[in-house]
Amino acid sequence: MTIQRRWLCRFAACCATAPFLCSRAVNADVSQADLTAQSPKVLVERTACLQWIADAQSGCSTAEEIAASVESVLDRPVFVTDNCDIHVHGALAQSTDGGWRATLAFTTKDGQSLGMRHLEGSEADCAFLRGPASLAIALMVEATDKLAPLPESVPPKTEMNTPTPCISVPVTPMTKPGASIPPVPIQRRAYADLRGSYGLLPGASLGGSVGLNATLYGTLPSRLESTLWLPKSTDARPSGRFWAWHAGFALCPRWSFSASAQVALCAGAQVGAVGAIGLGLDNSAAIQRPYAHAEARFVLSIPFGRILALSAHVALAIPLLRAQFVYFDPAGSEQDVHRPNPAIPMAGLGVIWSDAKPAPRI
Repeated sequence: MTIQRRWLCRFAACCATAPFLCSRAVNADVSQADLTAQSPKVLVERTACLQWIADAQSGCSTAEEIAASVESVLDRPVFVTDNCDIHVHGALAQSTDGGWRATLAFTTKDGQSLGMRHLEGSEADCAFLRGPASLAIALMVEATDKLAPLPESVPPKTEMNTPTPCISVPVTPMTKPGASIPPVPIQRRAYADLRGSYGLLPGASLGGSVGLNATLYGTLPSRLESTLWLPKSTDARPSGRFWAWHAGFALCPRWSFSASAQVALCAGAQVGAVGAIGLGLDNSAAIQRPYAHAEARFVLSIPFGRILALSAHVALAIPLLRAQFVYFDPAGSEQDVHRPNPAIPMAGLGVIWSDAKPAPRI
């Protein structure tokens, strides 16, 4: 019995539950066994380097855990830091339906592509991909091991064990050698919100925002957005009409508690301006004053379809620059007209559109 058959059959249960991972390696194993019987050979075991991108905050397996699982399957050391035979590039990303997908790309030390594997599931916890991803990597590493002639001074070892049957299940062929490796897909989501606030402008006010969610460096969910607030007038005299705009950046870690709901906690800052024009005054001119605030936000999104989701959020903004607008009466005394509150509650409803396509199933 060869080394290949020994561990493949040990994981027959995994083959039964994840048949897409049991490829033509079994058939290759039989042909190699025939070659071993005809000419004395020794197995040359390959080494690998692993580059693994995953969001540890989402409970995903780390590179160390994946490497340990692969070496446990092959029952030997596999991974080194440099001068390796195979380069394994893996990444985990969340799909639009709340599940997870893993993309594995394999290249030789010379940069030649050995193919790709895509694994996907609807489970909310991405830790379930650890087993299938480890087995897929182990299959690729084992498939690149080669038989070399034995030195003449070493007598061949003969094994008389009866071959243990394993199940061979056909799978979709991998990328052809030499083909370019596409980048790991990064999920980008555009959104539009209708929102309200209290205290930024006089009383309650309405506004709208547009933005983009993206993942920085493959691990940091972030958000860029711009907001415009509709004009609002003061009730007291002298009065003025006020409006505002701001734009900013936030980090937004996300968690999926089920396939139908996702939450995000955002922390960031916004900068912009508050504008005003006097009403009922002899001399009135439009002016703008700088504005800035720090913001914490809770976002709930519920997907419907493959690319759209409904979202709702509540937020609290703490102004860092509070523009003050005053009026000087004929006697020269100063009267306050408006100034943003020290704490500004906000809320909104919107729609999210995603351009990330799910990886093909194998």
